Order: sequence, then C-alpha cells, then structure tokens
Amino acid sequence: MRTSRPVIIGEIIWSLGITVYAGIYARISTESIAAYNIASTIEGVAFVPFIGLGNAAAILIGQRIGAGDLDAARRFAGRFVRLSVGGALLTGLLMALVARPVLGWYRISPQAQADALGILFVVSVVLAVKAGNMMMVWVSCAAAATPASPCWPTQAPCGPSGVPLALLGSFVLHLPIYWVVLMVMSEEVVKFAISLWRVLSGRWVNEVVKAL
Repeated sequence: MRTSRPVIIGEIIWSLGITVYAGIYARISTESIAAYNIASTIEGVAFVPFIGLGNAAAILIGQRIGAGDLDAARRFAGRFVRLSVGGALLTGLLMALVARPVLGWYRISPQAQADALGILFVVSVVLAVKAGNMMMVWVSCAAAATPASPCWPTQAPCGPSGVPLALLGSFVLHLPIYWVVLMVMSEEVVKFAISLWRVLSGRWVNEVVKAL
C-alpha cells in the first residue's frame, strides 16, 4: 500500500478532473459537449496502441530494474519515449487527414460538426505530446515513482493547471470549445518538459524491492 498509494491517489484526482472538464464543456452548449464526446471517442481509438506500448514499457523496464540492470532500464525508457512520440506524430497526421470524413458518419448539427472538427485538429497536433507524457508516466510507474495528475493545481508543478484554464476560457473569455480544449492541452507541454527532464536525469530509477 505504501508503494501503490501515490498512484491510486493520482488516478482518483485525474478521474475527478476529467469529470469537471466534461461539466465545463457541457455548460458552454449542447453542441459543445456532443462535439467533445465524439472527438474524445475518436481520440481514444487513436490512443489505444500507445496504451499497449505503455504497458509493455512498464513490464520490460520493471524487469530490467528487478534484475538490477539499471543502465538497460534507462536505455529502454529512452527508446519507448521516442517510439511513442514518433508513432503519435504519424497518428496525429492521419487523424487530421481523416477527421472530416469520419465526422460525416455522425448525424449531428453543423455547429457540433464544426466544433468536433476543431477539437480533432487540436488533438491531432497535441497527440505526440500526450503520448510522450503517458509513456513517461508508465516509465515512472515501472520504477514506482509518483505520476503527476494533469487536472488539479496541487498536481501542476509549474504554471496554471487544466481546470482553471478551462474555467477561464469558457466562463470568462467565452471561447469556442476547441479553443478551450487548446488552452487545457497547453498544460501538456509544460508536463512534457518536466517529465522529459526527469526521465533524462535517471532519478526515476528506484529498486523498490531493495527499498522495502
């Protein structure tokens, strides 16, 4: 429990943050929440390979750490991060190319379709950063480090966090949904820089069994 507690708490906070995002987007308009749900579903399909890649990374890196081969664990981490970012760049490009035809399958209003298209373009641009962040969280989990949640101010080490940005964009600036999503996604860039620094530093490697 001492080892897993930080991960459990982080996942709970992350889930609450995602729920708050949905509530904020729903308050913008009915078309906005419909567009967000559709775009999130398409993004989820595109993200499946990287979830599998993250699981594989956690297993292989954990095995290397358990065997005491810490140099190999660091090499594996670098390779997996590069693989996830490169693969997500190609996936994001493909998503941008097929976004309009795919949205044609849905019977939604022109406004909802335009909002969903804008969100998908934002997601396609940020997908590589998100995939890299997810991979670096898995790398940290393989060594029982604490992953940071993207949603709440207490979990954001630098700058504003996603929830305040979503509130600012929707209720103060009254921006369209895709601009609000872009504001929220901008936090991923900060997370990426911090996570990359941590992975490159090698400080995430932690032999949990010996520590216990």
